Amino acid sequence: MSLLAVNVGYIVAGVAIIVVLIQMAVVLPVLNLYFQAMFSNAKVDLFHLIGMRLRKTDARTIVFARIRAMRVGMDIPVEQIESHYLAGGHVGSVVNALIACDRAGIDFSWNEACAIDLAGIDVQELANRVIRTRAAGRPEDFEAVMQEMAESGDPAFHRARERS
Repeated sequence: MSLLAVNVGYIVAGVAIIVVLIQMAVVLPVLNLYFQAMFSNAKVDLFHLIGMRLRKTDARTIVFARIRAMRVGMDIPVEQIESHYLAGGHVGSVVNALIACDRAGIDFSWNEACAIDLAGIDVQELANRVIRTRAAGRPEDFEAVMQEMAESGDPAFHRARERS
């Protein structure tokens, strides 16, 4: 056996070890989130989690928002949650507002909540006010409550951007 054949074997083994270490460095940090989502019935693709990590997206925030939504029966795709997060939205507030409206029997869609959130309005506070006005017997919708908040100069109307 020649010396060259032995050195090539070591080089191949060294490269294989480096490749495995790089794969472990990328996969291990998201494996915990993957299993949390899987066991919570809020399936998130492992490759999607790796992509979030490579894009420097806060995968934990996105996965936890999806888990909370799935627990109450809302199947919001991970792509939409991540898209809202990347647009500068407050994913947790939007999901909390949707859950509160769902429990109160108020129709409020993901797209409406995201648009309101990205407009700089505290969507969670808005949803809470709509729920309170409906509980008080005034069937006002989101537009009427937003108009009322804007006219009164309510600081909650623009609180969302301050939390960024």
